[in-house]
Amino acid sequence: MGSERLSLRLPEELRAGLEGLVATTGRTESELAREAIEEYVRRHAEQPSCFELASEAGLIGCVEGKVRDRSTNSKHMEGFGR
Repeated sequence: MGSERLSLRLPEELRAGLEGLVATTGRTESELAREAIEEYVRRHAEQPSCFELASEAGLIGCVEGKVRDRSTNSKHMEGFGR
C-alpha cells in the first residue's frame, strides 16, 4: 500500500495530548493520527445519507399534485435569482 504525506496544524492543547500519547504508548504521531482518521472515516461511512433518512421517514415524494421535476427541469429556474 502506498502512502502520501499530509501536513496539518494542531492547537497547542491537542498537540500536547498527542505528545502525551506518543510518550505513554510508544507509538508514533503518524500511527496515532492514521488510526484516529481511519476511525472517523469508518464512523461517517456507516451513517445513512440525508436522502436515505428522508426516504426512510417517508418524506421523499410525499407531496401530491405538485410539480415532480422541479429540481431537474431548467424551465422551473427561469428568472430565479433576479
